[in-house]
Amino acid sequence: MRWFHQDGTVVPTGDERADREKLEKEEAQRLAQSEKLEKEEAQRLAQLLAEKLRELGVDPDAIN
Repeated sequence: MRWFHQDGTVVPTGDERADREKLEKEEAQRLAQSEKLEKEEAQRLAQLLAEKLRELGVDPDAIN
């Protein structure tokens, strides 16, 4: 037996809600990890570019 809202949508069981919340939490963690990796990669590239500029005689810290 299932409960339904007046609009016909199914009322999720406690287990279904818990599963959905778990999946949402896992997705949020994956997204946070992905953003962290992207930030680290951007910092690595910025360091490489700064090193290249220094090799070319340009002080990247003096650029505005």
